[in-house]
Amino acid sequence: VAQYIHNCYSKTPFTCLHTGRKIAAFFNKAKYLPDSVRGNFGLAYVIRAMAEAGLGGIGPGRARLELREVLHERTIGGDLSEVVFAGADCCRAVSPVSPDPEPPQRTIRVELRTPLRLKIDGDLITPDRLEASHIIGAAVRRVSALAAFHAGAPLDIDYVRVKMLAMASRIRDRQVEWRDWQRYSARQGTRMKMGGIVGSCTVDLAEGAAELFPWLSIGQWVGAGKSASMGLGQYRVAAAGHA
Repeated sequence: VAQYIHNCYSKTPFTCLHTGRKIAAFFNKAKYLPDSVRGNFGLAYVIRAMAEAGLGGIGPGRARLELREVLHERTIGGDLSEVVFAGADCCRAVSPVSPDPEPPQRTIRVELRTPLRLKIDGDLITPDRLEASHIIGAAVRRVSALAAFHAGAPLDIDYVRVKMLAMASRIRDRQVEWRDWQRYSARQGTRMKMGGIVGSCTVDLAEGAAELFPWLSIGQWVGAGKSASMGLGQYRVAAAGHA
């Protein structure tokens, strides 16, 4: 594996494309491996790629950075973690972690850590219009899209029921505001404004809506809303009073 990683990386401008094709071909062979192994088969490549990108520099100014440590949470949202990478040439294997199947209670607190940017029928959702269904719906769409494009098949879910339960959930104690955020577009050669909602709020899940919680739980780690892949829409959920 170490030799394979070494062969993947070159110093040409096409490193990412070249590496991606090799890894994709390599992953095709991984489908014959046990699920426990295949689940995190690409972790070493992700960590290695981040470390190499930092050494080569990122952004227009090629700012250098150093990947010092990678932690694996034994339980999602828990306090227990283990070090899987600490600047060494290899990383430890980890076991997949599943989200909590049910919420700690029907009332949860949602903390929006980076701007949550949502559009409904082309209109931006402002802090005063934010509803529980917006947050839940954004998490469902994000997880569903990742499953469809990266897990091999769309999820077999009754989305009509999920939407009804989300619409029946309520939001209160809004402590949210609009925060502007900018990113540089190399393609357009300019900075683009991409603001969104930050802050916290309380969500009362509808009766019988425990099945919504896994969506919200997973969404903590993949983001939600517009430009989630760029860091927007990062949030955390916890039992009300323990956020």
